Formats: sequence, structure tokens, C-alpha cells
Amino acid sequence: MALILVEYRALRDEITVRVGSRMTLVGVLAAGAALLVGDKGRPNWVYGLAGFLVLAGAVVWYWSGRMLARLSAHIARLEEDLNELALEAYGSAEAYRSAPAPLLSWETVRTAKRHRP
Repeated sequence: MALILVEYRALRDEITVRVGSRMTLVGVLAAGAALLVGDKGRPNWVYGLAGFLVLAGAVVWYWSGRMLARLSAHIARLEEDLNELALEAYGSAEAYRSAPAPLLSWETVRTAKRHRP
């Protein structure tokens, strides 16, 4: 159980770092766009380079989102495993069900809301 909790924490930290990186990317792209819009005296190749960088940023954003979804799904599976181990630790399903909430449910609930029809 301790090993699963270590993996859970590491993956939660990884998600936090990746979300922060995505926000940094948005900030850099917005700052770059503001600089280009604010100055009209640039050569044409600069606008082409800026377009390429925006496209590259969109690809990175998409790829990062896919990786976040995979991490989130893996964490949801870990939550299920940890909750099953907690059920065994309680000794009975009734004692576990009488608890106010499952031990871990953040990604499980989040993933269920995202995939609702």
C-alpha cells in the first residue's frame, strides 16, 4: 500500500508540474503575440517565425493535454486499487461504506465528469 501511495503522490506532482508548464507556455505565447502586434516595423520572416512558433506551441499544448489525460487515468486506477486495499483494511464492506467518502476519489470523480455523455 505504501508503494502505491508513493506512486500516487509522484503522479499528482507530475500533473501539477505539467499544468504549470502549460500555463507558462500560454504566457510566453501571449507575450510574443503582444510584441508582434505592438510593432509594425518587423520584416516578414519574423511573422513567419511567429506563426511557426504558435503552431509548435499548439502541438506542445495538445501533446501535453494527452499526457495529462493518461496520467489522470492512471491515477484513477491507483485510486481504485487504494480504495480496494482500504476496504480490506476496514475488514468489512459495511464499515467501509459507512465512511463519509472513499479514501481517494479526486481523479476518479474528475475523470467520470469529463467522460459523462
